[in-house]
Amino acid sequence: MKTTLENYEYPDTEEQLTVLLEQTYQQLTGVSLSNREPVFVERYSHGGMSSGHISPQFWAEHAIPMLLERYRESKKALLGGTDPQHLHYYYFLSIISNSPTPSSETRRDSPTGNRE
Repeated sequence: MKTTLENYEYPDTEEQLTVLLEQTYQQLTGVSLSNREPVFVERYSHGGMSSGHISPQFWAEHAIPMLLERYRESKKALLGGTDPQHLHYYYFLSIISNSPTPSSETRRDSPTGNRE
């Protein structure tokens, strides 16, 4: 999901983020979040615990609410004086990747900027 969303702008509202996450989930898995049965997605089958199985229930009940909480926290940080045009990319990536947000001195194109 992180790779798919890394070029999106920081959503203006929580509702926009919710729609974006739900649509991206469906695009990547081929099923809606309303389907609560686990689904198998071949391209994610690399061994490991899930071996390609995706839990819509987990995404609906845990992952998306967690991402929305991160969104709310990042909005608070932006309202605290950080220039949203400067950091929206990093805050958006931090929401979906759980990576720390950079300081206001870090730029998107800087060698220290983490785009992963």
